[in-house]
Amino acid sequence: MSDTTPASKVCLARQPILDCQSSIIAYEMLFRQINASAANVIDGTAATADVIMNLFNNMGLSSVIGNKKAFINFNDTFLETDIINILPKDRVVLEILETVEITEQLFAHLKALTEAGFTLAIDDFIDNDSTHQLFHLAKIMKIDISDYSTEQLQRYAKLGQQHKLTLLAERVETQDDFTMCKEMGFELYQGYFFAKPEYIEQSTIPSSKLAIISILNDITADKPIEDIERKISHNVSVSYKLLRYINSAGLRRDMEVDSIRSVIQLLGIKPLYRWLSLFLFTNDNNNDANLFVTALTRAFFLEYIAQQTDKKLANDLFILGIFSYLDTLLKMPFSEALKDISIPENIKMALLEQSGPYNNYYQLALLVDSNDFTQLAAMMKKLKLSDSQVTDAHLYAMQMATSLL
Repeated sequence: MSDTTPASKVCLARQPILDCQSSIIAYEMLFRQINASAANVIDGTAATADVIMNLFNNMGLSSVIGNKKAFINFNDTFLETDIINILPKDRVVLEILETVEITEQLFAHLKALTEAGFTLAIDDFIDNDSTHQLFHLAKIMKIDISDYSTEQLQRYAKLGQQHKLTLLAERVETQDDFTMCKEMGFELYQGYFFAKPEYIEQSTIPSSKLAIISILNDITADKPIEDIERKISHNVSVSYKLLRYINSAGLRRDMEVDSIRSVIQLLGIKPLYRWLSLFLFTNDNNNDANLFVTALTRAFFLEYIAQQTDKKLANDLFILGIFSYLDTLLKMPFSEALKDISIPENIKMALLEQSGPYNNYYQLALLVDSNDFTQLAAMMKKLKLSDSQVTDAHLYAMQMATSLL
């Protein structure tokens, strides 16, 4: 029962929204497909769902827009779902598409959203009854300036100002467009004059690995044992792997362990974390299988070294060895790979900044795999390690990694 979830990529686009001083205050999030230059939106509901999934789950809000707000398009079908309620109301602006017909029921629903703290924006303003109803709920009015004459823009700008709406000019293409809109009272701007939509593509973490990361985060957060047991038990793949490893040649006890509760009781929380971290590297992909052996070898190497220098570091250094290959496994830099997983701060410092109390051990592991014997000798001297200790650690690590295959 191996993890066969294939690696994949996701993408979206963002276009900055700026104020009068040309400072970015938000981004509009736009649907895109892999290797497609245009949006090619066929189903608006699916497109919005795709943007939300990629922004919040696959890529991460902060990594895409930092501390800015995200403007996201919503049609009437999506607005009526409960999904909106799980979005962070302080980070998302709900753009009501111009095609949405505001019924009495939808108006009540939108009113409830605004009362809950959500901000509504009228997208691509059209002068009709639905838009006029939104004047009572929205805070932002977006106008595509390419759709109207100068006289019409002046009239609609005044209309928005009468309802105390913040005016946002779309399709600002030139300096003249920008100057004109400023004179009309527009406060926010979006268009090619400032920046074209930026295409963002990123590798995703397979759902099976996300499940393991979720359990690891629960352990780090000191969640109740019952919650951790329940989450492991509900994941057939993780449960199978954990029981298989606990009953393997390297871990075999006098009797077979046949329940997740007995695994936790037998191992303890810290060893449980370390074994679960190994499962990130296990599936049927040959490349990942080779990476599993490599990561496991480094983990056991650092564990052995800790036994010679400071035994209380053994568990953390084992985990450091495993996670030192996380960027390669997930095909993304450490800054991205580590943002959604809770690990001890000293491990994070070593991997991200190459600093902190564990960094010398990390550098030792890197140097052992290099041909820089001068630097290796210097690091061994710094850690007060002999040639025989490092050699024994390497042999031990290879033997232990092999025994668990």
